[in-house]
Amino acid sequence: MTVLFMLLTVVVFLIIDFVVNRIRQSATVPAAVAAGRALLPAEFSLARNHVWVNAGNDGVAVLGIDEFLAPLLQGAQEIIFPAIGSTADPEGIPITIRNKNRALDVQLPLKGRIVEVNSAIKTETLHRDPYAGGWLVKIAPATKQSATLLKGDRAARFLKEHAMAAREFFLSMTGDTAVVSMQDGGSLVEGLLGQFDARVWKEFEKRFVNDVSAKNR
Repeated sequence: MTVLFMLLTVVVFLIIDFVVNRIRQSATVPAAVAAGRALLPAEFSLARNHVWVNAGNDGVAVLGIDEFLAPLLQGAQEIIFPAIGSTADPEGIPITIRNKNRALDVQLPLKGRIVEVNSAIKTETLHRDPYAGGWLVKIAPATKQSATLLKGDRAARFLKEHAMAAREFFLSMTGDTAVVSMQDGGSLVEGLLGQFDARVWKEFEKRFVNDVSAKNR
């Protein structure tokens, strides 16, 4: 009887330990808004060209590209940054992501001074960990965050709309659903942009990445 009681006690303690650890883990994972496959940590803001902004308490904002854009660029070979100390501006020098003779220019949605760039980043990190190790630049903003930046439900709706629009865009280029979508039927194939030529890259950039009119709506 004593042995059975001891066994039950051990089992109870193991269950309690498991539950406590799960609660701790869930508390450390940032809340996110879902949009199909694409997620955005709840404390982040999102520009309409798929650049996220995380405003730190030290007055410096960290920027990177979101989980809609980053997986499409799997296989990219080079990231070219503006110079540290240069001025960031939505109409200024972009970050350029290159894959052989193809390039995507990503404008920075904040005005300010670039204080740091993630020059040691590997392109593999960019698409696997876009919200942490895949950050791109840090900016000391000259003004408050723009009201055009999206958060929460607005960001989720935007990501969902762009995910659907991008699927139709790529389908119009190939006509083959198997080339565009994963087996789940919704997620776009990782590295999808790498299957297309420079002309398609520039058309994708125009529609989804650097549409200035969309960013200023």
